[in-house]
Amino acid sequence: MSACSPAVTTSACRSLLVLVATLLAALPLGCSSEPRLGYEEAREMFESRGVQPGEPLPQLDLVALDGQPVSLDALQGDRPLVLVTASLTCNVARHHQPAVDQLAKSLGDTAEVIVIYTIDAHPQGDVCPYTGTEWVPKDNEKDQVLVRQPTDMEQRLALAREFQHRFSDSATVLIDRMDNSSWKALGSAPNLGLLIDAEGIVRTRQGWVDADAMRAAIDASSLPGVPGDFDGDGLVDGADLGILLSGWGACSGCAADLTGDGVIEGADLGELLANWSR
Repeated sequence: MSACSPAVTTSACRSLLVLVATLLAALPLGCSSEPRLGYEEAREMFESRGVQPGEPLPQLDLVALDGQPVSLDALQGDRPLVLVTASLTCNVARHHQPAVDQLAKSLGDTAEVIVIYTIDAHPQGDVCPYTGTEWVPKDNEKDQVLVRQPTDMEQRLALAREFQHRFSDSATVLIDRMDNSSWKALGSAPNLGLLIDAEGIVRTRQGWVDADAMRAAIDASSLPGVPGDFDGDGLVDGADLGILLSGWGACSGCAADLTGDGVIEGADLGELLANWSR
């Protein structure tokens, strides 16, 4: 069957098909092209996907700057853990890192702050993993971070060392594997912030890391706990109810399983409501 109606001339039909083919050829292959979001829109998107407050932190496969495997559990011990994702070409991460460093200094030994070096956000000559097209912010040229996306672990380690040397002076930097498994497990975000308690439960998730808000969350989490306060803000409220309902059903190890029977159900809801903040 012809793609054009009989009323359209053969010449016009050919021109139309050529135009359609040209437009299709211009579309990016391999990754879908996502629209560039504003800062707040991106924050909301990165906050909403991936592991959420009340859920256990997924297993992460990370290495140190020398390439040796490292255990998050061993680094954390029985303290709160702050995780921040970053990369050399992420202008937002470079901007936030001084505040993250200051947070690490102020916390001292009371909590562990770790930067996870992930897939690069804005490499030159390669696609941005968040849009499917090349996107190099102007700040990258100013900061002289016009680099390609690493294709092997040695290249990624080199960029992670450069990030630490030039843009960080306090936080421990660990590196995701080349399969990007940790980046994916955490929700594929370029500069998120996570607060994890000593039991391995996520208490706070920030789409863009906010060091001041993270410090407030850590301080709140050090207060005597109230059953049902899953996000550690000192209140049992609608946010905590949302966390409980989002995990409804079988959920072994989840903070919202208040009765500890491996299932989030009516008994857990009843306990949460009994502790509702007034």
